[in-house]
Amino acid sequence: MPFNPKSVLAAAVLSAAAAPLLAGPDLIPFQTAPLIGPNIGQAPGVADGVDGLRSTQCVDLAVFAHQRRANGGRALITYGVSNVSDVEFVSGAGQQAVVLSKGSAALASEGFSRLAPGQSLTWQRFVRAPMEFPDTYTAALTHGPDLYTDGNPRNDDCNRHNNARQVQVEFG
Repeated sequence: MPFNPKSVLAAAVLSAAAAPLLAGPDLIPFQTAPLIGPNIGQAPGVADGVDGLRSTQCVDLAVFAHQRRANGGRALITYGVSNVSDVEFVSGAGQQAVVLSKGSAALASEGFSRLAPGQSLTWQRFVRAPMEFPDTYTAALTHGPDLYTDGNPRNDDCNRHNNARQVQVEFG
């Protein structure tokens, strides 16, 4: 059966929904991740801190997302995935994707099959600014169900704690 990122998205969204219960009152779950990779601007010193966290033994993919206001009552969401390890990510086509969703509705699904150490893939999407209450969007990394049993250790993501990020779009 072919991989369907929408079916895996439900599990990612449910996990994200439980995070506030686990985070406690003084922690904010799913803050936007630091921008990682050569194709995304970084604040001075950020790259040094990220390089110190790199894994040298397994693949670690990290999702990032942030938004900024745009003209005409819209916001621009920039989201993507970075390989924050020293191991190249290599997988088959259709085995993984970064899915952008609002609630349970998937808005975009971006597949990829290779990611060199330190490389990032970035996508953008315009969304309408809400009229009254903030809207929450989630960028989540989804994998095929046989990720850890397919015999390919170069696509086994060893850190699932950085595979989803939420952003809130405020009243514009």
